[in-house]
Amino acid sequence: MKKLVLLMLMGSVLVGLTSCFKPKTDPPKQDTSTYSEDLSEPDSLLQDLETAWIRREIREYTKLMANEFVFVFQEDDADGIPEGFWNKDDDSTGVARIFDSSQVTAIRSDLTWGQPEPGQLTATTEVEATRTIVFDTFLDVDLDGGETTLRVDGDVQWFFFREGVEAEGEDPDRWYI
Repeated sequence: MKKLVLLMLMGSVLVGLTSCFKPKTDPPKQDTSTYSEDLSEPDSLLQDLETAWIRREIREYTKLMANEFVFVFQEDDADGIPEGFWNKDDDSTGVARIFDSSQVTAIRSDLTWGQPEPGQLTATTEVEATRTIVFDTFLDVDLDGGETTLRVDGDVQWFFFREGVEAEGEDPDRWYI
């Protein structure tokens, strides 16, 4: 398997979604999700990631990421991205453009993930982390009142999580992507 480390799902949407035009088949779901109070488990961060996307809340989205966060693009999606990855600032900027776009009228997301695997090393930072596979990624972004829906469906992503480092200004009682 290629050296594919995907710490984040959504940053690639700017590149990846443009090639995934599909007609909308599902009506928008009502957002009843809430943010987790306890971010000490990967499940909580993944649930909050979904919620931030659905609600289009960039502040909630970016607070999930560690300072050294990187999103490594799949080879097919990395065209035009010189290093093949985005750091935290690159990713936050790209996602904020989606969230703030007047063309985006609704976002739906449903991630299905496996059990966390502690004691894994990230390929980009060599930091020990807990790894979780998202083995089914579903993301719909409705444009222009739902006339066009950009869809990602079935993609596999790897997420790495670690505890906060107080010396780096992070909360040591919670985890980060």
